[in-house]
Amino acid sequence: MNNEEHLKRFLGIEGIEGYALVSSDEGNIIQSGGITPGNIDELIAFTGSEMEIIGKLLGLKDYDYIDASGAIHLIILPYQGNYLGFVLESDNDKVKEEILKKVREEDLIGDQTIYKEFVAKVNQISLLLEEFSLDSDAEQWRSLLLQAIPRLDPDGRFRNLLELNGINLKVKGTKGINKQEVDKFCKLLLDFIVKEAIKLLGNDKAKEKIHSVIEKLSSGKNNDKS
Repeated sequence: MNNEEHLKRFLGIEGIEGYALVSSDEGNIIQSGGITPGNIDELIAFTGSEMEIIGKLLGLKDYDYIDASGAIHLIILPYQGNYLGFVLESDNDKVKEEILKKVREEDLIGDQTIYKEFVAKVNQISLLLEEFSLDSDAEQWRSLLLQAIPRLDPDGRFRNLLELNGINLKVKGTKGINKQEVDKFCKLLLDFIVKEAIKLLGNDKAKEKIHSVIEKLSSGKNNDKS
């Protein structure tokens, strides 16, 4: 999903009338959507630059958003090196929190190419886990995963990027990691799962299930779950 599609999703939040992403360098609109006033670029660019100056003077490294409400209800956030402003129907704290939640979630995505590759690898691992759990205790697999992931990720770089639903792994993002790190982590996790399957099911049964998953992947039955 590209940046434009990400921002359009904010219009699905009840209470948001429109948005505009404004360049922090030029002050021009990069993207906008919904209903916004004609001078939205000036409002966002001016307020955004002012809040950066004030933040530096006060020694503030980060801030969530600036409430710039006046004749219109407007909040402005730093977003990927630019300024992102939202026009709200009313001064609603719940809507503001929902915006911040979505921005933080999307900030985890990182590089789109790495993200898509990570999702594909994790979906394959989840499919393998599902196959192995058919002849063993799914809760046991979940327990094994909860122990293995921190052990395979001692620096904690992947823990916040993965979510475990039952025995299905879901990728939340790839912020701060590169392709080599993704490949290494996924290989370690896959090796761990296969070794545990051999212990639980026996070598022949484990191989049989691995071949079954390979056939499903080859025939395109594996759906994107993340």
